[in-house]
Amino acid sequence: MVDLGTRLSLKDAHSPARLLEGIDEVPQEKRREMGEKLQRALLKAKFIGWESKQMAVRRHNPDYIPRRCPQAWSVFIGFVTVAIMSAFLVVALMVLTFFLNMKSHLIYNWGDCLRDNCNNPLHKHGIKGLLADVSVDIALALIFVVLLGEACKALAALLAKLWNFKYMRRRQYMQAMLSLFIEVLAKVGVFSLLAFIFLPSWHADPVSTELPDAREACADFPDYQICARMAGCDVGDDPLCCSGTLLCAKSFLTFENRRLLFEQWLLGPFIVCPFVDMIPALLAPLIAKRLNNWADHRDTGSQAHRRGICTTIRRFFGQCCCLCCGVPLTRLLSLIFVLDAEVTGLRYLCCGRTFATTELDMSDVDDECCERCLDGPLEQVVLREFDALDELKDIKLNFLFVVLFAPVLPWGIIPTLLARLLEVRCKLPKLFLVRRRSFPRDAQLLHSTQGSFTDVVTSFAVFWYLGLSMVTYNTELYRWSAAELLLIWLGLGFAGSILVSSLSIYNQLV
Repeated sequence: MVDLGTRLSLKDAHSPARLLEGIDEVPQEKRREMGEKLQRALLKAKFIGWESKQMAVRRHNPDYIPRRCPQAWSVFIGFVTVAIMSAFLVVALMVLTFFLNMKSHLIYNWGDCLRDNCNNPLHKHGIKGLLADVSVDIALALIFVVLLGEACKALAALLAKLWNFKYMRRRQYMQAMLSLFIEVLAKVGVFSLLAFIFLPSWHADPVSTELPDAREACADFPDYQICARMAGCDVGDDPLCCSGTLLCAKSFLTFENRRLLFEQWLLGPFIVCPFVDMIPALLAPLIAKRLNNWADHRDTGSQAHRRGICTTIRRFFGQCCCLCCGVPLTRLLSLIFVLDAEVTGLRYLCCGRTFATTELDMSDVDDECCERCLDGPLEQVVLREFDALDELKDIKLNFLFVVLFAPVLPWGIIPTLLARLLEVRCKLPKLFLVRRRSFPRDAQLLHSTQGSFTDVVTSFAVFWYLGLSMVTYNTELYRWSAAELLLIWLGLGFAGSILVSSLSIYNQLV
């Protein structure tokens, strides 16, 4: 019969704390051999037994703090969440509106399309105008994909932590839904404002072919006022100065020209974004990881004789590139795209590699497999974890954009489909080469977030399609009264949402 104390000691025999006990008592001549055995045991304990032993603890939120009045804390955090999200959305909408105003300025001021009745700076500036137009689309796509996505993820993680959930599953669910909700409002919100404010015929189209003076016709518009102060329109003699701002251009353009401009705005997030998304997802991490390896590489005796001339030449050019770009810059790129900042920290920018180079026994010096077995877990632990929720969030956003904007730009589905097929092909290299392989977990959280999002989108699509038919593409909208329009829109929208929700519930029950 085995004693209980003996069983507990055997259970913790490979824990890091037990392995470090008595290291000072080892004789000096056996320190090296003992240290290498200890390193192997620590790696085994860290990435095999010790990891699986801690799975039971992961169900609980490690940041949970018991509160005397949890209901009052939930109400307070609810107000804080709404306030922070509102401030973030205002900033995000301002940034996105700036890029949309820039595109409008390129077309109607720099391209002089108000006078020439065109919709692209290519008409006046040729290839230079085309490059400028494409550059704005790519910049808008990068803002959509990289900056806004990472900012929404960080903000959602902070807000989910403030909610102080006891169990980790509820915290992860809240974090995933908050990140998705903020990103949807920021990305779709600005185009919703354009679809229901800029594009609709709230007033009759201008009949006269003569362009009015923008300093008088657009003096009350806030975007024109900001542009006029920056450009000094009051001092100059140009009557169309800053006439390319959104609200000012709306008063000069016909419905057909506004529709063409709105479709051009959709090219960035609807068509360019899916292709640009693969750059920070796979290409940039691979390049940053390679530069990082060249910048922090240290030759060892076991590696020197194995390097061929091709490897030497390639490494020489890589090190020259690192010297030109700067080693801190390559480490910063690795920290942005590849490495986990919680593991490496800011110290990595100055000191380089997080772990020292592994030293092998003389008997294992020619064994490349042994070296990979020792360094492989260390290379994995510094990488960012492959987050399945984050990958599914891209699919959700793509589904949302297709549902909302396919009626506006039907042919845009084809390049979007091609981009998503390429992205699916890139998931496997991203999992094995760029991200840390996550520990297997159940898929209940993934399915619950996917189901909740699909139910909300299908109900919202009813209001959206009614708005496109009754407001956005209604050329006689200025003849309708606001009360009549709102009553019909909301009444039919609620009826359609109830019908769609009932069908969804019926299909789940059947």
